[in-house]
Amino acid sequence: MTNANYGASFDALLESFATDETEAPKKSWNSPLQGYSAIGSVRSSLHRPEECPSGSSDAPEAVLEILPEFVPGLKGLAPGQKITVLTWLHLANRNTLQQAECGVFATHGSGRPNPIGLHEATIVAMEYYASSMLLRLDALEVVDGTPVLDIKGDFSGTEGVAEALTFAANELTGICAVAHNAGLLVGFNGNASLRLGNFCVITKSRSFKAGLTGSDFVALNLEDGQVLAGPGPSIETGMHLGIYRAQPAAKAVLHTHPTSLIALALRMPGQSMAERLDMPIFEADVLRRNIGSVPRLEPGSRELAEAVAEAAKEHQAIWMDGHGLCVWADTATNALALSEQLEGLARLRLHC
Repeated sequence: MTNANYGASFDALLESFATDETEAPKKSWNSPLQGYSAIGSVRSSLHRPEECPSGSSDAPEAVLEILPEFVPGLKGLAPGQKITVLTWLHLANRNTLQQAECGVFATHGSGRPNPIGLHEATIVAMEYYASSMLLRLDALEVVDGTPVLDIKGDFSGTEGVAEALTFAANELTGICAVAHNAGLLVGFNGNASLRLGNFCVITKSRSFKAGLTGSDFVALNLEDGQVLAGPGPSIETGMHLGIYRAQPAAKAVLHTHPTSLIALALRMPGQSMAERLDMPIFEADVLRRNIGSVPRLEPGSRELAEAVAEAAKEHQAIWMDGHGLCVWADTATNALALSEQLEGLARLRLHC
């Protein structure tokens, strides 16, 4: 789940946060809320409550460090997704009932009998750190060491759809242009998608992949495939949705028409792509184990979508006879890299 496109690495970011002034909380803390425990803590460059801005618009980046036993609960979250974070403001004055002319329950002030913080933020990136999970957020107005009570994802409604479309357009436009320049995509062929929370965002039907714009993407409900925003989706939408449903690790799918792989299939009919790429080099041995094949099936058909989804349970790359290559990965960059590696092997095989 690492995304190297987001500036400083988590390690560098965490090193910039002081760790000696505020001790990060363990699983629980001194609280009257019996039975409640922290799911993690905040790592921030803020150290004292008076340093915290009044809203997230002026707050610095922060990282949520989620404890190992709660990491499975993060499934479905993704970079670009807006979330609500609930925190326990452990340094707040709990004896405060009024602020100026208002009671505290009419304000968002931190000082209150039960100082629960409510924060809107966007996930910038996610990364494993030992057995914990780090969520890098665009902004958070709490001090270093603040316990995290809960996280609530929000990719529903018009606002969530717009965010998903914008994020996917930023991620996939460059990826598809590189794939086009590398000969993996020609004309209107191929398609690309991202899984973002409860959404799938995919390129529209007949989009020119070398010059995609924000209007070339479609947002769909991941569960039922309903179009939520955008023009008509690719005819291979069912294949993308099938992969995401069958393979939880898939966050991006890239379907290409690689020239050398197609030429190799035409030259060596009746074999699987793994057999066609059999060469006495280590790279071939590794990559061949990661590619499956499905028979010639009608593009856009339910039969093709189901066959590819089934193959995706065991293989990260699936060759579709008479049609092209489909690759899933944790990021669009990694899906492109694997596609290029397989295309490179095919070029070598054609020259052997």
